Amino acid sequence: MRYYEGRILAGIGWIDLLADSLSSVYFAFSPDYARRSLGVYSVLKELELAQQMKKSYLHLGFWVRDCRAMAYKTQFKPCQLLKDGIWQDSEIQIKN
Repeated sequence: MRYYEGRILAGIGWIDLLADSLSSVYFAFSPDYARRSLGVYSVLKELELAQQMKKSYLHLGFWVRDCRAMAYKTQFKPCQLLKDGIWQDSEIQIKN
């Protein structure tokens, strides 16, 4: 997933296509675009792609509770976390 402003590459996301899902592997962006919430934008575009491809799930990849850079992932509901090999519904609480 590549996101341009004109001819400038503002952000790029790596995804995996799985049988019944799309998995968001990694996202990076130019520091010049840090205030534009490109990670959120990319998730929305990935959701759109998953729907077009008739996938049942979008996996947002790794999430580390105390990592502020990953906090945007908690905006998306419903949310499940893989715990002990089992997908479990989760209500994530973020510390401010």
